[in-house]
This record gives sequence, structure tokens and C-alpha cells, in this order.
Amino acid sequence: MIAPKDLARTSIATTNSGEARLFNADIMLKRTGAWAGGKAVLVDRQPLSARTAFKHRLKRHAVALHLEGANTHAAFQYDGGSTIKVGSTLGQVMLLPAEHQLEGWSDYPSKVRHVVVLIDPTMITDAAYEDAGISDLRLSYQRDLDDGIVARNLRALQAELNDPGVLGKLYVESLSLEIAIRIARRHSAKQPISQRGGLSPRRLSRVQDYIEANLSHEITLSDLAAVAGASNAHFCRAFHKSVGLPSHQYIIRRRVELAKRLLLEDKLPIVAVALEAGFGNQSHLTNHFRRIVGTTPWRFRQQA
Repeated sequence: MIAPKDLARTSIATTNSGEARLFNADIMLKRTGAWAGGKAVLVDRQPLSARTAFKHRLKRHAVALHLEGANTHAAFQYDGGSTIKVGSTLGQVMLLPAEHQLEGWSDYPSKVRHVVVLIDPTMITDAAYEDAGISDLRLSYQRDLDDGIVARNLRALQAELNDPGVLGKLYVESLSLEIAIRIARRHSAKQPISQRGGLSPRRLSRVQDYIEANLSHEITLSDLAAVAGASNAHFCRAFHKSVGLPSHQYIIRRRVELAKRLLLEDKLPIVAVALEAGFGNQSHLTNHFRRIVGTTPWRFRQQA
């Protein structure tokens, strides 16, 4: 694509792996969360000219939500095809499959905010096989997925990146896995496989014992799935079916129970209780404690 004359001159960052990353804007803020299957990025940019050039070709699937900075005009090409002209994309969720190229320009305003999830291709192919028995899944470019669950999860990732909480990788990985499953389903003509049962009592007990022993440490989805001897996708479904809660919500409740015991048994300062119970700070403990118990840790201790 030939860029318009009023685009500022810029260079395309090409990695040794053949990726191309170009967005003609200064980065004002960037927060990331990484896990075994990919990465989540929240980024604010300030465009450098009236029309912002972009070019993306990545090794991982990219799912992006345009949060701020609506554009009125844009033109782009996908894999060198015909030029597509569009209007505002604010609030839309875009899917750019791995190894495919998107390039063009847009008249973004002075500030642009996106949250992007980069997902390893194997994560989506594994999800497709687990969900519908599909072994060969090919994704297509989607300018707007129009999927409320994907958009909701991306906004939850935005909130987590803005204020990292107690769940860390477990939360980010769980949200991203759900996004992967939704994308796999949208690209499949097959119906999902009938939901299997929960974890066996022995496996569930092993997972719960692991959680109790590691409440003050970081727990990841991959850790829990490995303990259960299951894939990430199967573990998420089976654990939820077994206990009635997603694993990250279950762990929050177990950490709140640990905090309650510490508040009753010890004279630790509340900030120390928060850390001992696996919360990132006292504020995170207070927020979850109030939501689950109905009062603050300080009042709980005073009323005990």
C-alpha cells in the first residue's frame, strides 16, 4: 500500500522471526501481563501525524479491543488484497490471525488506547480440539468479531492490567483461554463436544490440597491443570463443574478464609495478613473481603 503524503516518515520494526510491527505513534503508557500461552498488553499511544500508518504481521494471533480514540477514516489492506475503507472502530474487537499481514493508515486523534491479547496458535488449536474435536482450524481476519464475551474478557484484562490484583497469571490465563475457545467456536462448523463431567474426587482433592498449600504464592492455570493431569481447557470446565466456581474465584474465597483465620489468631498488621494470605496489597484484601464477608478486615477483627 502506498502511504498518503502527509504521513510522517517512520521505520518498520522487523524482527528476526519475520514479524512486522509498525504504529506511527509515541507510546505514552504500556502495561503487560504474560503467561505460557501468550501475552496481554494495554497501550496508550499519541499519533505523530494527521494520518497514522500501521503494519502488523505477527507470529501469534492478535485480538484487539479499541478502547479510546475513535477514527473517522481509515484504509487498509489484508495480505496485500484490495483496499478497504472504514469509519470508526471504537469498541470493536479485531482478530488478526498469526502470519498474516494488515497494513494501512487511520486518522486517529491525539490519544489512542487498545488492549491486545497475543495468543499462541497452539492455544487456539488445542481449544478447538478439546471443544469440538477439530484438528485443523484455520482462522480468518475479522474486523469486528461482534462477540460480547470476548469484549467483556478484554475489558476485564484491561482492568487487571490497570490495577494488577491477587490473581495475576491465573486470571489473565483463564480470561485468555475463554477468548481462545470463543474464537475456535466461531471458526468451526462443528458443534461443541458434549460437556464432560467434573474432576474425579481424587483429582479434585489433589488440586484443592495444592491450592491450600500455595495460597500465599502465585498459582497459575497451567499449575492447576498439571496437578489435575488435564489440559488447561478441560481443567477449567471440569473444576467449575465440580465446585460451582471458576478456579480464580475459588482461590479468592480460600484466600479470604485464610485471612479470616489470621485476623482471629494472630496480631499481624492487616497489611501483613494481606500478603500472608496471597493478596497483592491491603487494598486488594479489603475489596475482596468486603465483597465476600460483607465487612472490612479491620471491622471483622474488632467484632470477633
